[in-house]
Amino acid sequence: MDGLAGAGEAIRTPDPNLGKVMLYP
Repeated sequence: MDGLAGAGEAIRTPDPNLGKVMLYP
């Protein structure tokens, strides 16, 4: 899972884990 991919997934899927990754970038 790449940082960019994780961020996109977080925006599409409101998950706690993905949300954290989205805050990084």
